[in-house]
Amino acid sequence: MAEHPAEKDFLKDLMSGRTDAAKRTDRHNNMIRVFISSTFTDMSVERKALLEKAYPQVLAFCRGLGLVFEALLGNKYGHRSLPHHIPEKIFESFLSRVNKNPEGLKLLSQWYLKDSNQVPPTYLLQPITAKFPHYSDITPENGPIREKEIASWRLTENQLLSLLRSVATDAEKAGDITAQQKQLFYSSVLEREMDAGLFSADSDQNALLFVREIPRHRVRDGPKRFTRFRELTADGLMDAETQGQLTELKKRLYARLSKGVVDPTRREHAQYLVVHHVSMSSDLCRGLFGREGILGKICLSMWESTSVYHPPVVVHGIAGIGKTALLCKLAQEMSNVLGNGAVLVIRLLGASHSRPDIHSVLRSISAQVCVACGLATPPPMTANNHQELRRFFRNVLEEVSQQCKRTLTPDQRDIVLKRFEHTGSPLHLKLMLGEATKWPSYIPPGEVTSHLGADTREVMSQILSKMEDRHGKELVSGALGYLTLAREGLLECELRDLLSLDDDVISEAYRVSPPPCPSLLRLPPLHWAQLRMDMGGLLEEKWTNGVAYISFNNRRVCELVSSRYMTSHRRGRSLKILSEYFLGRWAGKLKPISLPGLTLLLSDRKVPPMPLWLAPGLANVRKLQELPSHLLNAGMWDELKTEVIGNAEWLFCQSRVLGVSSVMSELDRCSRHMDCSETALIGHTLDLIKPSMDFLDGHMDMCLFYTELLARLSSLAKPCPAVIGRLVSQCESFLLTCEEPALIPKCSFLEQPGGALKHTLTTGLQGGVVCMDVSSELLVAGSDDGVVSVWSLSDHQLIHSLIGHTGAVLSVKVIDRCRCVSVSSDGSVRHWSLITGQQLLCFHDAVPIGSSPSPSHLHLSHQLMFVYTGTQVKVWSVAGDDLLYSSTSHSDKGDDAFKVLGILQDSVVSLSASGLLRMSHPVNSTQTVETQLNNFTMVSMSGKHTAVEFPLIPSLLSVSEDEKILIADSVNRFLDLTHGDRVLCVCVSADCRLLVTGAADQLIRIWSVTTGSLLDSLCGSDAPVTSLVLHNDVTILSASTAVCGVHVWSLKYDARHKPTARIPTGCVHMALTRDTDRVYYAQRQGQRELIVWNNNTGCVHMALTWDTDRVYYAQRQGQRELIVWNNNTGCVSERLETSAAVSCLQLVQTKRLLLCGLQSGTVLIYPLSLPQETLCIPPPPSLSSVLALSVSNQEKHMAVAYEDSVALFEITSRDSFPTVDGPVKVLSLSLLHGPLSALALLPDKRLIYGTLCGAVKLHDFSRQDASSDLECHSSAISCVTAGNWGKHALIGSSDAVQRLWNLDPPTLEHTMEHKGFFFEGVLCAAFSESDQFVFTGSQDKTVKVWDVSTGNLLCVQYLYSPVVRMVTNRNGFVALSQHGDIIREVFRCPDKMASDYNPLKNYRSQYTVTSYKGKNQEVTRSSVDQLKDFNPAQINMSVLSMLTAAKSSNTCVLL
Repeated sequence: MAEHPAEKDFLKDLMSGRTDAAKRTDRHNNMIRVFISSTFTDMSVERKALLEKAYPQVLAFCRGLGLVFEALLGNKYGHRSLPHHIPEKIFESFLSRVNKNPEGLKLLSQWYLKDSNQVPPTYLLQPITAKFPHYSDITPENGPIREKEIASWRLTENQLLSLLRSVATDAEKAGDITAQQKQLFYSSVLEREMDAGLFSADSDQNALLFVREIPRHRVRDGPKRFTRFRELTADGLMDAETQGQLTELKKRLYARLSKGVVDPTRREHAQYLVVHHVSMSSDLCRGLFGREGILGKICLSMWESTSVYHPPVVVHGIAGIGKTALLCKLAQEMSNVLGNGAVLVIRLLGASHSRPDIHSVLRSISAQVCVACGLATPPPMTANNHQELRRFFRNVLEEVSQQCKRTLTPDQRDIVLKRFEHTGSPLHLKLMLGEATKWPSYIPPGEVTSHLGADTREVMSQILSKMEDRHGKELVSGALGYLTLAREGLLECELRDLLSLDDDVISEAYRVSPPPCPSLLRLPPLHWAQLRMDMGGLLEEKWTNGVAYISFNNRRVCELVSSRYMTSHRRGRSLKILSEYFLGRWAGKLKPISLPGLTLLLSDRKVPPMPLWLAPGLANVRKLQELPSHLLNAGMWDELKTEVIGNAEWLFCQSRVLGVSSVMSELDRCSRHMDCSETALIGHTLDLIKPSMDFLDGHMDMCLFYTELLARLSSLAKPCPAVIGRLVSQCESFLLTCEEPALIPKCSFLEQPGGALKHTLTTGLQGGVVCMDVSSELLVAGSDDGVVSVWSLSDHQLIHSLIGHTGAVLSVKVIDRCRCVSVSSDGSVRHWSLITGQQLLCFHDAVPIGSSPSPSHLHLSHQLMFVYTGTQVKVWSVAGDDLLYSSTSHSDKGDDAFKVLGILQDSVVSLSASGLLRMSHPVNSTQTVETQLNNFTMVSMSGKHTAVEFPLIPSLLSVSEDEKILIADSVNRFLDLTHGDRVLCVCVSADCRLLVTGAADQLIRIWSVTTGSLLDSLCGSDAPVTSLVLHNDVTILSASTAVCGVHVWSLKYDARHKPTARIPTGCVHMALTRDTDRVYYAQRQGQRELIVWNNNTGCVHMALTWDTDRVYYAQRQGQRELIVWNNNTGCVSERLETSAAVSCLQLVQTKRLLLCGLQSGTVLIYPLSLPQETLCIPPPPSLSSVLALSVSNQEKHMAVAYEDSVALFEITSRDSFPTVDGPVKVLSLSLLHGPLSALALLPDKRLIYGTLCGAVKLHDFSRQDASSDLECHSSAISCVTAGNWGKHALIGSSDAVQRLWNLDPPTLEHTMEHKGFFFEGVLCAAFSESDQFVFTGSQDKTVKVWDVSTGNLLCVQYLYSPVVRMVTNRNGFVALSQHGDIIREVFRCPDKMASDYNPLKNYRSQYTVTSYKGKNQEVTRSSVDQLKDFNPAQINMSVLSMLTAAKSSNTCVLL
């Protein structure tokens, strides 16, 4: 196969010494498995060097090479072990030969047994432990036995090897086995590995072999020096047999791998040969400044002597003066001075630990020069002979030297050098030499001087003036101007199109003669070709993804062009042309122009169209890169809003192709220059979507992207109609017409933009966040998986992941902005550098191993570092020196032990059980204060104390940094800050004016310290807030041990965009009206009040109305009040007290009744129109609590499930007032019956119910003893939902199984199983109005849509929170999430779907459907599996690293 041209260009550039070529390596998304085959004792240094130094570069370098085998071969043949298996024929022939040796026959029969299951049969070597059971026993008590058995095995192994080799030799002589079969008993493990990796028929040809040859022994080295590099016999002599085997192996390897010589014509070998030296040279000269004079003189001398023989240039000086850096800088400049035809050879002879000999250096240089110049490489015989190689190298230099045929006269050289001495700039020299190459020798010195500018800018101006005279000013200024304004450079075809659209350029081109075809105007190709040739010294081509971009090769050229040509008028006109070009405005259209001597023309400029998608799935990357910037700079803001900011397809395309960060950056630039607040809101929306897109690697489906936009922006469509309203309309239109099933959000139920929540930091975290600290612009967080993550708060990028702890990180503190200290439950304290990310110090056994996050603390003072628990204190200096102090809790008097309370300044505060408070300095033990306490007391350093009264025992205590404010949960001192749930963390601002608290209800509250008023409440956390940090009194950082993420909040945000309030977290019972204007809930365990209020987070049981105007909920188990939330006004409308704790809620939607079951067994019925007119169903005689409620679809009957029975009631009305009669029927439950967990009442008085044991039963109240068992589940029944027409029912369990039943007669139609990684189980379900589809809310935080007729999964939508209550509504459903969000969606399913449609294409999960025909007759079983690199249900799980490494699979895999 012919080599690709790009590959040849790369190889040539690389071998010519260009540093950019060394970095231009193809990267493929292939997994590379590198297998290292070597002996161990003599290759330990090499293996260590590979792992520590080589492989960090190998990982970045070899990804596109397909490297699969690597061998390290020294002077050891390796261990020769017994063969694990021997073919039957060979072994039995061996047995026949040892018949006369009973001892040998017994030994073989004892250790090799025949395995007849193998085809053909084989004799297998028995495990060592079968005969020596203590061989692998490492217990101390069996140590002597183990040593004895190890010695016995070694003796046995040697006997077996000797016997087998002797017999194999005889068998080969007799012709019973071949020489290759005999080698099985002589070969080492190393050779066997190479046989499998290199010499097998299906082995990969791409392998590397490193051979190390030890030089001749010197007498003074002694034989002991090389004992570990060669095999020796038992008497210490060289093992001739193994050395012979090693020699034969090397012969085979050399023949296989081109005699082991690096082949410079191969890309990977060339890079290995050159890239190390080129890269190191680039690094060494990166920080070199000055010495322009000597650099210029050397450059000029070398340039002039390129065509003649010349002596070497030697740079000498004392050690450390910078000779190497100067030569590396010279190499970098010479690559520009000598041009593309030069071959630059760089060899840093001191770059490696072992200095190479001259022969190897000369051989590698010869190979590089030959490849770079297209010459034949030296043959092996020449390469291995020093004299021949010298002669070959001299011939190569002669041939190469003839390629340059230009020089300067002495006078011309002096003129150039004199001009250069004034500036010392290599760029100045390069430009002058570029002009000097055109000078003939006879040109007068005066004319030469006029052609050279005094500095770089003047020379470039002279070059531009010459081009203007030769090609025209408009053409030159236009071409260079467009290159200046382009963001990523321009393709040559784009630049020609732009010049053809420029009327001034076209007018100048046809100034002398009219165009040959006035209706078609383009820049004549010859004009551009001539200009491109003259501009070669100012431009360069950059190859990206196989495309060459033209751009300036130096920043100074760009600056000169901008100042020379880019006037305000010219800049504005050029930006407009660029914008119109990438908009595709003139594609296929006639553009007017006035040419000299002609009337107004309408001509076609033949520019291509600029669609967003060039083909299905192929985006127009150039348009994405260039258009937004040009529209913004040209002031075409209306087009910018229409085509970019307010274009949903553009946002999706750019996010997918260039990354969501690219879109956010563009929108941020636009919001800073434009007066459009909607732009910032859209940018914030994409920031909220970014974690999902990052986990998908940018491959988010368009439907999913549009759904996310709708679910976040719908509520902003009316207040922001110009841009966001257009976006929402586009998303809705697409979802209503797309060819795939889609759930279309009808309200905003995901986190909305513009609020206080700005970012969520998840990169680098795989566990819950335990602790945080902030210094300057760095955030340091410790997680429960032992990782310390460091982020930059300026750009929210992960800087370091500090890995070293093996247990949860309990505390982190930042020292001096450049170091941090972390304490872990593994008992260690580690110091880290925040600059390099390296570990500086580590102290083990600092805290008891296995400490939970609460008892271990870290305290830093100005000079000391304290690590303490309740029973011990250890002190180090802040610099991390030796341990200064260590103590454990002990008793001075009797058993009165002290408990460490904390650190006050530099003193340890401890308290005894008798109330004795001690404050002691750990270093100076004489500074001790003791005080006897009786109550909760505040004590000063001098021992003075003041009693503080606590109405309740405090569960949280915290002190401000200046120790002026004490914060205590349940303290009623000068401020009483009431929370809705337990306070878990608190922090105070630096000026002590703000107090920030985090609670178990997932809310962050900001209080005024001076007035005690609640200033703000931030909702959006997805777990209880356990850590808080207030940064710069403006930014709040919050985290939780339950999720892996850090939320970044800003106290400065537009209150108009504050997210809508939601019902409190942890509500145990909730209900929602269908019009979503009211929410009813009971908030706490034992609460006797029913409240009408908002939607917050964490609800467990809920009920909702069809129109979703109200939600009814109880927040906690046992709560004795029911809360009603008005969703229209966003506030609590009522509180309805109950006589006992609320146990369940159910809404009768049409008749507008709220059913409230109590733990006392009472059922309260609230007419929603008259909530104070409460009806009551008394408890049963057994006083059992109410477990569940169900109402038939026609709302004529209701079922009440108690612990021991289920009662049927009739819902009627008298005098237009609702009434409940009954119980009409009662179903008694057996004592052995499992607790009832879910039920559904059918219109014909049949009842389906499930239990916590997984049993499912169908009972007919209209017939006595008419109960039947349906197929049971293996886990608790979590959901029983009947269809709207009473013909179907869905039964879901807490595992992955859900079953769809046909109820007339009861027949199982489909068994659907959906599995992710962890979260499984159906929480709620609702049928569509026609019973064609069924919607399910699952524990994996998704809503799924299933086809009732086929059981197939149609659509999956991730909602970031489990949906716990659903109600059918029009063409979709309304629902309540566990976070308290009200969800309203419409489902659309096209009549026809593509045959390859996969509903799981965005999710890492799989589902299986088993359909039945008749009773228990399986007819089909289908499965769909999608194992992509994203599982939104696991977006915060610790197994993220496992998910991102997974690959797609076409098979159905149970997870």
